[in-house]
Amino acid sequence: MATSLTQLQADNRALSEKLDRANAKITHLKVAVCLMTGVIAFFTGYLVVRHLGADALAALGAGGLCFATITGLSLTVLAHLKQP
Repeated sequence: MATSLTQLQADNRALSEKLDRANAKITHLKVAVCLMTGVIAFFTGYLVVRHLGADALAALGAGGLCFATITGLSLTVLAHLKQP
């Protein structure tokens, strides 16, 4: 059962496209996990600062700082792990 070179190339392209779509979905999931980690850090920072007796604005600032730090670190690690 011989297959032509054109058919093999078409199959290769189709499989490459499927692999690219799967890799894109995986990347989206990893970014979503990074953002959710940042959201958890936000609420943790907010609750800790509120528990210490600060007003709401200071707690929001601390939560925002935690969100930015943790999300930035997560995305940086993700980018470094993605490099060949």
